[in-house]
Amino acid sequence: MEAVTQNDPIESGLVPVPLPASAGAVLAAAREAKGLSIEDISRQLKLSAAQVRALETDDHASLPSPVFVREIGRAHV
Repeated sequence: MEAVTQNDPIESGLVPVPLPASAGAVLAAAREAKGLSIEDISRQLKLSAAQVRALETDDHASLPSPVFVREIGRAHV
């Protein structure tokens, strides 16, 4: 039997938790957790569904400007 060291993440309870890959993934996860569709969010934020999809897929090239992305991202959640 192998001795457990203090650096063993499982025994210490410090098991790494996978994080979402991107800001868009965080937005999509928050929307899904609330049971909202892309259309629901687009109506609430007065954006097109394509813009919401672009935000959630980190397709910033399809969006007007970085300031737009930051401000809409705050309102999205």
